[in-house]
Amino acid sequence: PAKKVDERKVYPANIKSYLRFYLTTTKWIPNNSGEKAAPEYCCFEDNQLDPFIIVPAIDYTYLKSVVGRSCKKDIDALLSRIGVADVFQEMEKHVIYETLLRLPELDKDCKCGKSIYRRIIREGVTPEEYKENNPAYDEFIKKGFVLARKDGQKMYVPVSEARYADKKVFSEEMLKSFSMFDADSRSGEEKINKLFGVKPLKYTNIETEGEPELHVLDEAFRKEYIRFIPFVYACRIGLKNAATDFRRLKSPKIVLCSKITIKYKFGEDTRVSSMSDFE
Repeated sequence: PAKKVDERKVYPANIKSYLRFYLTTTKWIPNNSGEKAAPEYCCFEDNQLDPFIIVPAIDYTYLKSVVGRSCKKDIDALLSRIGVADVFQEMEKHVIYETLLRLPELDKDCKCGKSIYRRIIREGVTPEEYKENNPAYDEFIKKGFVLARKDGQKMYVPVSEARYADKKVFSEEMLKSFSMFDADSRSGEEKINKLFGVKPLKYTNIETEGEPELHVLDEAFRKEYIRFIPFVYACRIGLKNAATDFRRLKSPKIVLCSKITIKYKFGEDTRVSSMSDFE
């Protein structure tokens, strides 16, 4: 309409590249099977997550014959700029949690889950960064499945059913009745809960059931332990928490048993468990 049209000059710097947009959003990168994916679902590292996360199949030999020189570094750098990740933990946050949602179908042999969790825990960003503006994170926490061990078997179970023990303070007999999240120990209970929604394994009111059967070497072991404490302290005397560590070494009463049964409470249930050798 008249007097409704004005001239406006748009500078090239303000115009985003359509070619870049097309290359980053279109499924055009193939794998060895001919399946294609958008760059953000591609990774140079093979994590056995095909066909959801694929490894680009690039014929560098052919490209060398066309260009006349080796151009692998140039091609890899170009693909990295449009979204192809070098390693799994560097992929987009939503892609990582979409992968976690699909792990039960991608990892039917239960072989990849633990290594994927390890990468996220050790080398990924913080739980807060994963959660920010990430609907896939919220869906995984509510509906996802995680790899767990129960009765010596590995399987994927709902997040709400899994438990995690940061330290090895539970006997194998106790752990058999729980679906234990298959992640490395000492990863931090709070961090595991924030990243995967898995709750820590907590027990209360632990006590012995009946009289434990003392080992014949119990008295000798306690004497040797007391003799050993100064040597441990000597190795740590220059450290910041040396005095605290020394008190911790002295305070516990250690009893060597050949047979012991314990009773503990988990939630509303009271359970009885025998401990195996060396636990």
